[in-house]
Amino acid sequence: MPDWINNLIAMLRADAAVTLVTVVRVDGSVPREVGARMLVSQQNVSGTIGGGNLEYQAIAIARDRLLSSAAVERRMFALGPALGQCCGGKVELLFEQAVAGMDWVSGILQSLSQDHASQELWPHGQWLCRCVEAGAAGNYEIVGKESIGVSGPAQSLSAASSQPQLVSHDGLLWFCEPLFIQLPQVWLFGAGHVGKAVVAQLALLPCRLTWIDERAEMLQLPESLEAEPSIVIHETEACADEVAEAPSQACYVIMTHSHATDYDICQAVIDRGDFRYLGVIGSDSKRRQFTRRLQHRNRPETLIKSMRCPIGLGSIRSRRPESIALSLAMQLSVLWEQTD
Repeated sequence: MPDWINNLIAMLRADAAVTLVTVVRVDGSVPREVGARMLVSQQNVSGTIGGGNLEYQAIAIARDRLLSSAAVERRMFALGPALGQCCGGKVELLFEQAVAGMDWVSGILQSLSQDHASQELWPHGQWLCRCVEAGAAGNYEIVGKESIGVSGPAQSLSAASSQPQLVSHDGLLWFCEPLFIQLPQVWLFGAGHVGKAVVAQLALLPCRLTWIDERAEMLQLPESLEAEPSIVIHETEACADEVAEAPSQACYVIMTHSHATDYDICQAVIDRGDFRYLGVIGSDSKRRQFTRRLQHRNRPETLIKSMRCPIGLGSIRSRRPESIALSLAMQLSVLWEQTD
C-alpha cells in the first residue's frame, strides 16, 4: 500500500489531527507529480511536495487548517517570482483534514483489515475516490475492478489507469488514486559488499526486494532497515532454485560470490523467460562467456541479448560498491519509468 497511509495511521496515533497536502493538478514545469503528498500536523511533517517556498507556504497553510472547520480546500500556486520560484509551471494543491474516526479514514482502515485477495483481480488493485468539493467533502468510495469505467466517480477511469487523477462525476470533482500499488519486484542474489550497497540504495526506491544468499551470516540488514516490510531475506544453499518462487515480471540482479552460481541463476531466469530485467555483475568478458554457454544450450537469442552485464549505466565507471549500486538503481528507475 502507499507509504502515506502507513504514515497517516502513525501520525494520527500521536496527533489529534493531520492535514493532507496533495498535488492534484499540474501544468508546465513543476517539482512533483500528481499524487505527491505531504502530511502535516502541529509537530510533524511527513513526505514532500517538492520543497522550496511552495512547500514552506503549504506547511503554514496546512497548520492553519488544523483549526479550521472546512474539511477541504484547493489552491493554485504559480511557481514564479511571486512565490520566489522559477519553475514556471502551476501546481494545484488539495488541503484535507484527517482525524481518527472520519468516514474516509475509517473506510481505509476497514479496507486494510479485510482479506485483500481482491487486489489481484486487476493490475492496480483498489482505488480510493474522495470528493474534493467544499460542499460535499467527506464523500468517498473505495472501488475495485468491477466499478472502473462503469459507475460512480470511477466511471471516468479506464482499466489501464494507474496514476492518481482528478475526475468529474455528477458535477463534482473527485480525486481518485490507487490504494494498493503493485511495486516492482527485485530479486537480488548476493550479499557481498556490492549486494549490501544495492540493498541500501533500493530501500530508498518504491520496490519490493527479496535478498538471497547461501551465507546466513552475510544477510544482515543495517539497523535502520531491520523493520522495513518491503525487504525479505532468504538464506538457501540452492540459489538458482529460488528463481522458481519469484513472481512474473520480476527484476533479477545477480552478484553472488561464485561465477558458477551466477551462471546457474542466470540460466534459470532465462529458462523462465518472464523477467522484466536480468542483470549480472561482471565484465564484458563475463557476458561473452555466459552468452556462449547459453547459446550452446540453445536458449532463445532474444532473451540472451536482454541480459545486462555489466549492470548499471555505462556512463558511471566507478567500481566502488556504492557507485555500482547507484548506477544500478538509476538503470532500474529508468526501466520502471518507461514501462509503468
